[in-house]
Amino acid sequence: MIRWTGSGILEKRDCTLFYSCDNKYHILGTGFLVSKRIKHLIIDFKPTTPRICTLRMRGKFINSIVVNSHVPTEISDEETDGCFDALERAYDISPRNDIKIVLGDFNAQVGKEAVNFPTTGTYSLHK
Repeated sequence: MIRWTGSGILEKRDCTLFYSCDNKYHILGTGFLVSKRIKHLIIDFKPTTPRICTLRMRGKFINSIVVNSHVPTEISDEETDGCFDALERAYDISPRNDIKIVLGDFNAQVGKEAVNFPTTGTYSLHK
């Protein structure tokens, strides 16, 4: 998570930071840290919201787009739904033939349902 203000591109000697943050407060924020070795492959960067940004990269045969997201916890259903809607829009507006990768912090919580026991066991912190 990047807690700066605004969005933009910060160039350093060895890397470039593409970031999308809240315009006023030092909260939220997502971004990509790209090595100078592959920076020439970057086609486009879109800071969609403080919680979502996309980076499109040129590939040898097919381009790819990476969507980075930071989704709020289930505490605020209205804000969570809006964030997932924005994430879906960011995914849908990306070029159809690109490889799409969605990553980020989705604040998932695993419960104590019996169906999860083979994966998580009975030691989940959530009910």
